[in-house]
Amino acid sequence: MKKIVSLLFMSLIYPVFLNAQPQHFTFTANTGDSYSIVVDSVMLHGSSLHNGDEISVFTPNDLCVGASVWTGTPPLALTAWVDNSQTGGVDGYAAGDSMSFKIWASGTDSEYEATADYTKGNGNFGDGAYCIVSLSVMEQTENANIVTNTNDSGEGSLRRALEQANSNAGPDTIVFKIPQNDAHFDTSTGVWTIYPQSLLPAITDSNLVIDGKSQQAFIGQDTNPDGPEIEINGHELKMIGDNFLLKVSSSHNTISHLIINGMNGSGIWLPGEEANYNHIWGNYIGTNAAGTDTVPNSIGIYISQGSFNTIGGDNPEFRNLISGNLLNGFFIIGSAHGNRIIGNFIGTDATGTKDLGNGWMGIEMYSKVYENIIGGILPGERNIISGNGNGGILISGFRNEIIGNYIGTDVTGTKSIGNKWDGIELWGGAFNVIGGLEQGQGNLISGNFHIGLSIRQSSNNRIIGNNIGAQVGGTGNLGNASLGIYLTTGSQNNQIGPHNLITNSGLQGIYSYTDSTIQNTITQNSISNNSGSGIFYKQGKNIPLTPPSIFDFSSGTVSGTAPANSIVEIFSDPEDEGKIYEGNTTADNSGNFQWAGNPSGPYITATATDSAGNTSIFSQPYITTSVAKKVSLQIPDKFDLQQNYPNPFNPATTIHFELRSSGKPAVWVKLCIYNLQGELIRTLVNEKKAPGIYRVDWDGLDGRGRSVAAGTYLYRIIAGEFRAAKKMILLK
Repeated sequence: MKKIVSLLFMSLIYPVFLNAQPQHFTFTANTGDSYSIVVDSVMLHGSSLHNGDEISVFTPNDLCVGASVWTGTPPLALTAWVDNSQTGGVDGYAAGDSMSFKIWASGTDSEYEATADYTKGNGNFGDGAYCIVSLSVMEQTENANIVTNTNDSGEGSLRRALEQANSNAGPDTIVFKIPQNDAHFDTSTGVWTIYPQSLLPAITDSNLVIDGKSQQAFIGQDTNPDGPEIEINGHELKMIGDNFLLKVSSSHNTISHLIINGMNGSGIWLPGEEANYNHIWGNYIGTNAAGTDTVPNSIGIYISQGSFNTIGGDNPEFRNLISGNLLNGFFIIGSAHGNRIIGNFIGTDATGTKDLGNGWMGIEMYSKVYENIIGGILPGERNIISGNGNGGILISGFRNEIIGNYIGTDVTGTKSIGNKWDGIELWGGAFNVIGGLEQGQGNLISGNFHIGLSIRQSSNNRIIGNNIGAQVGGTGNLGNASLGIYLTTGSQNNQIGPHNLITNSGLQGIYSYTDSTIQNTITQNSISNNSGSGIFYKQGKNIPLTPPSIFDFSSGTVSGTAPANSIVEIFSDPEDEGKIYEGNTTADNSGNFQWAGNPSGPYITATATDSAGNTSIFSQPYITTSVAKKVSLQIPDKFDLQQNYPNPFNPATTIHFELRSSGKPAVWVKLCIYNLQGELIRTLVNEKKAPGIYRVDWDGLDGRGRSVAAGTYLYRIIAGEFRAAKKMILLK
């Protein structure tokens, strides 16, 4: 087999330095004299090197004397070190030694020897200021597997190339060199299509590279600017059972830049414990050649037991488009672990802006899967998982991570391409982490058609630093249609927080259901502007944990009561949730607490968390600056709510109410405005008041500062056991 790598080495004309340390190539000498080389460009199999690949320089006795890690942006420094005589053996080059080069591809764990063609210098260390050299990696030519036609079988077919690769022990590459006069070349799409008539051979020998991009290099032009040029279509395979277009039963293989579609089964199947350390990148799986419409497989990629495989990569060249499949984009089962799914579009079109969802889940990890990673902290590692017919991600395994993804939005994070059910669903799993505290770890989980995140029969999971319901950056309404987070069916000991933003939900922000759903801690989040309650429990054991009561805020101190010895978290909010986490304190043995600080308000709320980890709902809000002013020192002999004046009014009116002495220094007063449908418009007063006569003004605005329509409204007061309501008319 023949593999070509082209490099241009120059002296340190450029001020280039490298911080990453080589992991594959090692060398001892690193002091004294050195010979500096600059790698100006590198190509491997017609593509750029990948981040993490390594380039090394060797002496005639095969001693590595220098190595550098490719970081993606040339030029890159390569320094060779002279023998420094610090050890008993030779640890560097001697002046005049000839040099040779090797490349290690991290993705396939493959090492390539390169022969040199010098255009400046003669390839000896220390001979001249620098050298310029082109390198070619050569292997046995009889191992070359070239696809020259779209036939199902015979010489030059993909089937024959797979058979030859399997029969040859060691690394192989399948390249495509199919002419444009081939019967299955479509001039309208610029794509060559292979229609297997029976299942293709499984890949049983390791270290195979199937390089779809080689077709473009052969033709000399990009015949399909919208995607890959080589299509493998399973339309002719009318079969049932374990069907596949490509089956990988070995390790360290790469499948790149193919269109894989039309299969009544899996597009790519990685079965068994031998399917490890494979790379799948740059493919369209389940779509047409342009990535604009569906040509579905049943399942896009199916991993059963395989581990440490990488699907996608950290730049657009490695991105897979996995959309339009009838069931799942991904289906991962068994003891599969250590797999990484990064940088893919799963459920969108090739632009990441339109719905092209898989019919069921974007990604489903089922059974005993563990320690897999979906996404990453770099923008290029972000998956877009949106538009799928059921949910975005379902996990029932252990210790998996979901980080840095957009789930339910387009590639910009500003528009909804909602998954048709939940964004993420944990079902029967434990010790999984969704999000994180480091920059880039939090997921954007917004715009989904049902729940942002549901946790069912799952315990000891951590939900940290996610944006659930807003646009990227935390601004703009992109709420999930139902709940932000749903805990149910015995989910226990989960931690929600810190630093989640849970907002704009169509119903509650966080909803907990069933008696066995207990000991879930909700801490240090921003929960606000949800249509229902910020936190709500139904039939849950957290319900008996009484929320705090805030009695007073004065002189920079919030005072109140809470369950004895509970942790009390203080929040500010425009209404009755917890938009801004202000801090925490601990209630004493009698349940009294004080917290010193200056909350931004206008309302203060609080939650309590007991020693078992149960968190209460939010307290009743306490207004930091009362709008109800005492207008008389006289103590009335009755409770009373007077008719507003003027009435009708435009634009503002005044409401008076009277509070008699009830034997207590103060009574809790709540005065609210409602429309005739009973919907809350605005809370004017929600705090303790001493006996007296008060007035409060209403300016015709709702709780979010918006003008309300002309019409009849109700205002209602609750003061201890006193209840009263009256009508008023707003004119425009």
